[in-house]
Amino acid sequence: MAMALIIFGTGPSSRYSTDIAEALEIKISGYLDDNRPAGELIGGYPVIGSFDVARDSNYLDQYEFLVPIGDQRLRAKIGDQIIESGGRLATLVHPTCVVAKDVNLGKGTVVNALSYLHAGCILGDHVIVENHVSVGVDNRLGDGVQVAPGCSINYGVKIEDYCMIGSGATLNPRVTVGGGSVIGAGATVVSDIPRNKVAVGVPAKVIKDVQR
Repeated sequence: MAMALIIFGTGPSSRYSTDIAEALEIKISGYLDDNRPAGELIGGYPVIGSFDVARDSNYLDQYEFLVPIGDQRLRAKIGDQIIESGGRLATLVHPTCVVAKDVNLGKGTVVNALSYLHAGCILGDHVIVENHVSVGVDNRLGDGVQVAPGCSINYGVKIEDYCMIGSGATLNPRVTVGGGSVIGAGATVVSDIPRNKVAVGVPAKVIKDVQR
């Protein structure tokens, strides 16, 4: 029997993930949120408690978890802690997506509605691909990558760990986006972007370092 799902956070990515779970007919037990009181209903599902609930062995044994929160590094940290503690992370793909048979999806990865994952793609752990995204042939998305709605990622592209790709961006064939970089909404990436940079425009140009 499939385990019921507990979802971290109550923000947009968490609510989108709820939609996916419902479409897949996965039972949702509720949310964990550090900023909302236990018992509050969000879209008909209760807040069970804070993030610390996931440290409880009773919950780890009985539930599957999903961590679709916006902070990419925190998302990965929490997900890895759950796995190290013997818990299970869900990987969700909306049933309207087209996914080639040889695509490899990592633990805790979420693919939202109407996205296309083409042949040979590898997505790391804790990746979020939002709605209407095309991920081309033989692409590599590292751990913790987040791709906003409407992006077109052409073939042979490498997006290293913890990058953020803004809404409607286009990545031309065979480019590499270095780890931790941010690509602005609507940008077109025509050449490699170094690590930990912010790049915007058409063609995309580096305008500053990522501040952490």
